[in-house]
Amino acid sequence: MQGTFSKQSAAGKHWLCLENGLTYEQNGDNAPMPPNQRVTRTIGFSLRIKKNNAKSNNNNPATKVEGGVEIDIDDTTYRLLDMTEVLNEKFDSLLDHMSFMKSREIVHRELHEETFTKVVRWNILEICTVVLVSDVRMGMNE
Repeated sequence: MQGTFSKQSAAGKHWLCLENGLTYEQNGDNAPMPPNQRVTRTIGFSLRIKKNNAKSNNNNPATKVEGGVEIDIDDTTYRLLDMTEVLNEKFDSLLDHMSFMKSREIVHRELHEETFTKVVRWNILEICTVVLVSDVRMGMNE
């Protein structure tokens, strides 16, 4: 499942539980899964904690206090700030996806190299076996 969600809450302790769909049940029939169907899965997620924007905290959008200085802000500026915040969130999400894809590519590359090594070793064993059998056959014909 891919996506985002947000939750506004009060300060305090929060729990986040992640689980793949095949941990306890299969097809909803409450039958335990056989060990050969339990697969280790990689889950990528990121957690960001941010403050509410100034407009939602302050009902008077005419001023904003930043660094101890009161600044006049109009609706256009708020819209630009909101658009910038949305763009930053999407960029952060893109970076998260790229990071996950990079780590996933590393895992798949290792699997590919391991498989390729096994195939090469098997081919070398086959070639040695064919050479050995042909030498034995040639020795029998002499």
